[in-house]
Amino acid sequence: MNESILNGFLFFSILQAFLFALLFSTKKSKFLPDILIGIWLFLIAIQTLFIFFLHNKPGNGVLSHLSIIITLLYGPMLFLYVSKICSGSVKIKIHELLHFIPFLVFSIIAIPSQPSVIFVKILAGTSSILGLLYCFLTLHLLQKHTLNIRNRFSFTEKINLSWLYKLVIGLILIWIGVIALVFLHRIFNINLPLDWFYTTIPVFIFYIGYHGIKQQVIFSSEINLPEPNTSLNSQEKPIPIKEVYKKSGLQPTHMQAIYEKMLGIMQSEGLFLHSTLSLQELSNKLNIPPHHITQTLSEFGNQNFYDFVNSYRISEFKKRIDKGEAENFSFLGIAFDCGFNSKSSFNRIFKNTTGLTPSEYRNKHT
Repeated sequence: MNESILNGFLFFSILQAFLFALLFSTKKSKFLPDILIGIWLFLIAIQTLFIFFLHNKPGNGVLSHLSIIITLLYGPMLFLYVSKICSGSVKIKIHELLHFIPFLVFSIIAIPSQPSVIFVKILAGTSSILGLLYCFLTLHLLQKHTLNIRNRFSFTEKINLSWLYKLVIGLILIWIGVIALVFLHRIFNINLPLDWFYTTIPVFIFYIGYHGIKQQVIFSSEINLPEPNTSLNSQEKPIPIKEVYKKSGLQPTHMQAIYEKMLGIMQSEGLFLHSTLSLQELSNKLNIPPHHITQTLSEFGNQNFYDFVNSYRISEFKKRIDKGEAENFSFLGIAFDCGFNSKSSFNRIFKNTTGLTPSEYRNKHT
């Protein structure tokens, strides 16, 4: 690739990352994840700046080592960012600072002196492996988040963090590529050009910055719900959800009463028609703790909150189709009136519930 074009990509990446970092730092309604992603983008800008200097004036050992050491921060920053979005926590806990120990250790060893060749190989390998490990840990967090929001919300649009899923999958592929390059270079002394990699940096930065700016707070207040064991250790069997509530103290008679209240208010007030209905809202209406509602749904309905509310929406949609409303209104219009807020989620839920598409259902019942 032409040197001037490559330098242009690097310079644009540096400028873009600094601008996004500045946007996050000056954001009016900042929350902790905004600060974390702003710092992450600032670090990307610094590392890309080092790469720019090294590309034009190679041989600077300090910059070369620093550009690798900085990557030890990427995994922890991504993990903490996702963790804080998924939990709604507004503070970094003391034990979470342990994630930055590898960065501190390698910085202390590398910066004051000229590291040996073996040390550089260890640094490059450690950085790559930890980067990949943190991607899988973050993916695990996102999987738990998917289960969590289905216990708390009747919708998943804009809160399912799908953009982060895509980002993490992309990072996994990048880290696998980096690990392959590191081993080829450090172990077998095979050097492959990195021009292709540098051209992806601005796309990567824009993706993080754009979606990060759009990301809103999901949990403005914490609802403490028991969670099933989703350990990464494949030898540990997940604890069934009913076992999680075994020690809650909520008696079957109480759950029966709660369940009847839930059924009654859903029918009498049509709460399911509210497209953004949440567990907290239902809890406030019934004056019943959220975790009691979740346990009751699990014990009596064998459902989570998401499935419970959407079952009412599907029933309402079917009633309206049976009444012939589809002659005057589109399926999507009726679905929105029934509480759905997305065509894709409506079609998916309807198919999963009835085994038919909306068109097939209408043809079968008219």
